[in-house]
Amino acid sequence: MKTKAVMKHVIMAALCLGAVNAYSAAAERPAPKKWTVMIYINAVNDLELDAWKEVKEMEQVGSDENVNIVVEFARRAYSLSNDGTWSGSRRYLIEKSDNPKTITSPVLASFPEADMGDVAHARDFAAWAVKNYPAKKYAFILWGHGTGFWDMNKKRAKGLSYDYGSGNYITTIELGRLIADINKMLGGKLDIYSSNACLMQMMEVAYEIKDGAKYIIGSEQTEPASGYDYVEVLSSLESAPGMDALALSRIIVDSFRAAYKGTDTTAK
Repeated sequence: MKTKAVMKHVIMAALCLGAVNAYSAAAERPAPKKWTVMIYINAVNDLELDAWKEVKEMEQVGSDENVNIVVEFARRAYSLSNDGTWSGSRRYLIEKSDNPKTITSPVLASFPEADMGDVAHARDFAAWAVKNYPAKKYAFILWGHGTGFWDMNKKRAKGLSYDYGSGNYITTIELGRLIADINKMLGGKLDIYSSNACLMQMMEVAYEIKDGAKYIIGSEQTEPASGYDYVEVLSSLESAPGMDALALSRIIVDSFRAAYKGTDTTAK
């Protein structure tokens, strides 16, 4: 009888410990916000200064209680001595900052040898963002050089996120697989996919990702290196975080059109 009593207490203690551990894990998991905007910025090329300015635009707004702004930013350390001489890639949850000279958001992960043209690295960024910054709605933006779908002369797929260090890039076919993998992580469909890159709003590109996002945004033409108006986009989202994907898509397109009014740049 004593043995049974001891065993009973051991089992009860184990069950209680398991319950405490389960509760701790649940308590550590952040509650979903209304939106997570994931932005993968490849400036391991000649876009470094423009990309840095884009991150500083995001810091003018910063994440808040309803919106996560999650960024991976990679550079070659050519022209940004005021922000240090680091190279490789860093991941941030963007925080609001009035500092005009330096990215002040905390570095949450760094990859000195990152290949930003490797689709596996982009997939890892998305998985990290989804795990650590859950939300009810998600936008995923690829920022960098883009070339469209197919190179008739070289008989190879084109794509985006060109890494001049590795010579690698994400092909349009890989892009389709990437978006499909992100949807598996989400257990649903991306609300918005956007190419903040040149020449990516082609029918062939859209075909590769047609089942992967509710709305697809991009430019048929070459884009200015300064990219989207992230101050307008993100501040508008935080002013009305309950907006749906169509409303946010319209803000991205309309603010882009307004920023480059009078040019032949397009966004649809």
